[in-house]
Amino acid sequence: MTYPYRIFLSYSHEDNLLAHVAAEHLTEMGLVPLWDKKIRPGSAFTEEIKRLIHRAHIFMPLITESSSKRPWVHQETGFAMALNIPVLPIVISSVPGEMVSQIQAVPVEPDLSDFKAKISAIDLEQVVQLPPENNLSSIEISDWAERRTELLV
Repeated sequence: MTYPYRIFLSYSHEDNLLAHVAAEHLTEMGLVPLWDKKIRPGSAFTEEIKRLIHRAHIFMPLITESSSKRPWVHQETGFAMALNIPVLPIVISSVPGEMVSQIQAVPVEPDLSDFKAKISAIDLEQVVQLPPENNLSSIEISDWAERRTELLV
């Protein structure tokens, strides 16, 4: 049995059907999809997206022709990377662009028929547990140069 990792799905709204199918597959696999469908009406959308990404074990952008043209998926990916949340891009009939092109992606069929098999073949525990290669330490900000030096040391 797989640990019920929380996986944030980032997608273009033109790919709404694909996102629904991916969320269903993740749920069937015992994983917990987090996505904008979990946001209550009347909530501050951008803040809620950030909160959901912050709670995720894995950030999973659905990379399609549509999402490659939209800034939101790239912005959300950058936010996840800044939080050191592992990014696991899913490529659907498209080549990753922008910052996602630097990350090993998982290619799947356009109908997501092989989505569950491809995700099941990945050791998600290893994805979650491995520290990011460019892990930057959190540092405290100080107005005084001497104090910044002390904090860095």
